[in-house]
Amino acid sequence: MFDLKEQDLSVFKREAKKYGILFSVIKDTASDSGHVDILAKAEDVSKLNRVFERMHYAAPEKQQAEEEPLKKVESRVPQENRSAERGTGWSQEMMESEPISIIDRIRQHKRQSRQSPPRPGKDKER
Repeated sequence: MFDLKEQDLSVFKREAKKYGILFSVIKDTASDSGHVDILAKAEDVSKLNRVFERMHYAAPEKQQAEEEPLKKVESRVPQENRSAERGTGWSQEMMESEPISIIDRIRQHKRQSRQSPPRPGKDKER
């Protein structure tokens, strides 16, 4: 929605027609301010800006609430106190060491299971 002087409405209509902008004029009948509101589709904003530029209207100022999301408040916990392992579950040693292939891990697990004593109740063969 854009504010426009009522005397500039005819010029705006002519320019908007050139650019193919669909719009609606909203006039407040309760007040005699001499201004009207222009309602148009959001996809035509760049065209509307060009029309207003040609009519020598000032560019509208950005309102933070509509255009830009609010910035997050910084956390109260300092960064240096956070865990370096957070999110991955891997220790620092695992991150720095060479990756082990899955086959090597399976072989390592089989060796460990042969060397360790059987657990009670698990010695039955299927």
